[in-house]
Amino acid sequence: MNFRIMHPRAERRLDHYAEPPCAVHPLFGLQLLSHHLWDPAAGNGNIVRIAREEGHHVVASDIIHRDFELDFEANFLELEKAQVHTRPRWRARPG
Repeated sequence: MNFRIMHPRAERRLDHYAEPPCAVHPLFGLQLLSHHLWDPAAGNGNIVRIAREEGHHVVASDIIHRDFELDFEANFLELEKAQVHTRPRWRARPG
């Protein structure tokens, strides 16, 4: 049986995909990260919360406000002089 479990786009609003906390915690043991971080697609805040628990200073933003308090609301693709490293949009991924 070959099937994919997918969320309807209408439920994900602007390609929202929330990483579960169990997937976020291991990243901090594997990556050497700066003390100051910016999550430009904070969504429901899982990465931000865990990064703060790990002692990082984190700025949280997103294109829309969801259920997590943001530092500011903006589309990071439209901000000038911003260098952002993030996962690719799911809709833009090949395959």
